[in-house]
Amino acid sequence: MKGLIAFVLIILFLICGVFGLVRYQESVEYQEYQENQKPLTSVDSDDDGFSDKFEEQMDSYDPNIQNDRYVVLFSRYDDPEHFTGMAEMETDSAYQFFTQKGNVPPENITILKEEEATAISLESAIHQIAEKSDENDIIYLNMQCHGYIIGRLFNGYQAIDEWLDEIEAKVVIVQIMACGSERALPVWKDGPCPRIVFVQSAGEFIGGLGTDSEYFITVDSDYGDNNGYVSVGEIGNWRNNVPRGWKDREYEPKEDGYWNGKSWIEKEGYSLMSDTSDVASEIYLTDYKVPS
Repeated sequence: MKGLIAFVLIILFLICGVFGLVRYQESVEYQEYQENQKPLTSVDSDDDGFSDKFEEQMDSYDPNIQNDRYVVLFSRYDDPEHFTGMAEMETDSAYQFFTQKGNVPPENITILKEEEATAISLESAIHQIAEKSDENDIIYLNMQCHGYIIGRLFNGYQAIDEWLDEIEAKVVIVQIMACGSERALPVWKDGPCPRIVFVQSAGEFIGGLGTDSEYFITVDSDYGDNNGYVSVGEIGNWRNNVPRGWKDREYEPKEDGYWNGKSWIEKEGYSLMSDTSDVASEIYLTDYKVPS
């Protein structure tokens, strides 16, 4: 009898042990599963790279409406003596930001640098975007080059304006850094859909979006609403009121100079940002937040 009781107890012990081991494994697997899930702030119902948390806070965005973003990075100098590697540095830095922090799919970004940056390649890139984009999408064209290259490759700004006219989008943002680029404003400022144009604006634009945490924090806190995100309008406020290169150097204001941020452009009746549709404060290129 004692032997039978002992046998039963052993069987029960084994059953409990196996059951406990299964439950433990299930618990570990569940914990690992939970750890591998995206945090709630990263949920993106419409798969457009903007989190639901972000889009729910913004009146101009909807977590159930896909806002695709298309980016063209154009950089050409043809000046190896003074600008060696500049085009590659500019485009690569922006590409890394948009793909790694801005959640823009790599296939939505076109890089055109040095000999690849031609009138034909830019027209083709814009045309391809026009075939894909719709009224919910955000288009960003970044151009950095010498001023004479605009004349040599495009014979001015009119051709680029006509290509941009093909695009249907929520907004088209154009940012150009080139000597004399303020002359692009009267040509580019309006289009079939809202246009936001930045002139004489270089790496600070991307820096304000998030590649430079000091720029980002200043833009959001001192020239924005301090909500943790940087809108295109906030960058415009910052660029119109802060000298270019403010973090590294101090420049004496000059009546006709360009380092004080705005003077000679203002003489022509323009600011560094043109926003004739008055939408810049509602437009965000990314939902990136500088880690606290």
